[in-house]
Amino acid sequence: VAMRGVEEAHLLNLTVAPAFQRQGWARVLLDALALWARGQGGRWLWLEVRDNARAQALYQRYGFRSVGQRRGYYPAPGGAREDAIVMSLEL
Repeated sequence: VAMRGVEEAHLLNLTVAPAFQRQGWARVLLDALALWARGQGGRWLWLEVRDNARAQALYQRYGFRSVGQRRGYYPAPGGAREDAIVMSLEL
């Protein structure tokens, strides 16, 4: 799920079913997103990611770079809040 902005697209959700994880499908989805974003005039992709080492590593391998942090962005168990890492990729 992504949202178009002015010269950018924002990745809102990327999910691969557990039975299909570690088979390259996330990269296929990111390739499709980048192609779509470029076709819409996008120059940047943006996302926020939880403290999820596998997801962060995937995005870093794809070329995304950490550019900031949003404190208390995600709800966490017990009423707590979890920070988000903001990442971007120049297309």
